[in-house]
Amino acid sequence: LSDKPTTVDMRITSDGTTLRAYYRFAGEGWTPYGEPALLASVPNPKIGMYANDSNATVTTRNDAVFDFFRITAGLPDTTAPVTTDTSSNAPTARS
Repeated sequence: LSDKPTTVDMRITSDGTTLRAYYRFAGEGWTPYGEPALLASVPNPKIGMYANDSNATVTTRNDAVFDFFRITAGLPDTTAPVTTDTSSNAPTARS
């Protein structure tokens, strides 16, 4: 992973019965992540942003930065939004 960009896009899609997760690095296609889950198996679904590296032995952590969040009904979103990082560590605009 050291040769990959530090930014990763993530998305979760649903066809009304099954949830599927995907990720991609800039300029690459979507890669399935984890296993599909039946929507009915999620008893009280909530939508939001959360980051966790699940490594309890690390004493310091980097901040997770979210620059875009969108909920769209209908067909899966195949186009990444165009964003510009305005934080102090802004590399460049990307799409």
